[in-house]
Amino acid sequence: MRNWLRAARLNRSGRRPRDLALIWVIDAGKFEWQAVLLLISILERFAPEERPALHAYLPADAADAVSPDVLDFHRRNGVTVQVLPPMADALDPDYRHGHKILACAMPRRVDATMFLDTDTVILRRCDPLSVLEKVDLAAMPSHHTPWAPHQSARWRDLYRQAGWDWDAAALLQGAHPHFNAGVILFREGPIIGRRRFGEAWRDTARQIDALDGLEERRPWLDQIALGALAAQLDPDRIAPLDAGWNYPITQVDEEIPVTARIIHHHSGSRPLRLIRAIGHVPLTQMLRGHPPYEDIEKFRGLVEESFTRFHVPAYKAERRHGRIARRGEAE
Repeated sequence: MRNWLRAARLNRSGRRPRDLALIWVIDAGKFEWQAVLLLISILERFAPEERPALHAYLPADAADAVSPDVLDFHRRNGVTVQVLPPMADALDPDYRHGHKILACAMPRRVDATMFLDTDTVILRRCDPLSVLEKVDLAAMPSHHTPWAPHQSARWRDLYRQAGWDWDAAALLQGAHPHFNAGVILFREGPIIGRRRFGEAWRDTARQIDALDGLEERRPWLDQIALGALAAQLDPDRIAPLDAGWNYPITQVDEEIPVTARIIHHHSGSRPLRLIRAIGHVPLTQMLRGHPPYEDIEKFRGLVEESFTRFHVPAYKAERRHGRIARRGEAE
């Protein structure tokens, strides 16, 4: 048995975080099997008596395309499934990464939330509330995009176009904050004025996307807006997460360190990288007891069905009519 699986089962004790929600998005196509596996990992790592509130959100234009079996699996396991408002009401409808922003802006009756990209898996029980004891926001710093903190000229251009005070942000924060948006922990109370985190993130993204001539905004808009929002906060109210909270799997046969609580597998349409990283036997053990996906072959069937039945092209397609082409599929 892999070390991380043994560690996971030794860390399943503790109080139930009744004021915490875990949230994610279920889009159609390849995201269906990813959402199922994410949910299974949550069920395995959080015992029923300590399980947070679970919320999954459907894009308005894909709600009828997601498999009823996938939705039934979520609901049977205590997940509140809701349809998001139409993307066009808030952001460019072609920017499907924006659904995570809309999900964070949805109201929830909890004190804190952990957003998870659909292509993440929880390997060890984690305690987001302990991270948020003295801060309002926590995410893993990112240094590998065109908007990394050292790209000051790019950030300065954004601030100039948006009419924001660059000098004030630079003085407050030093290097401009920039985070991976795959795992985000935040308090649900007002964070800027009367706006909650998700509302402020949505409004910031909308303002940035309305600018003319801003390059490299796709697919990075969510992270650009997250950094711009963080720059308005007191640095003492932000906690940088270590890589164990959002460990990227970038290579086939990559070994997962025992310190990894959450992996971000970027598996795209096929789970080969994920299966090899976790291991066939541990993955089989994870699936066991979660019908109709309780063995690896049935899970493979879900993967094939979700990929071939429906495809969402907007994550990769170039915007031929827009200001800038998308450069990638996911951060």
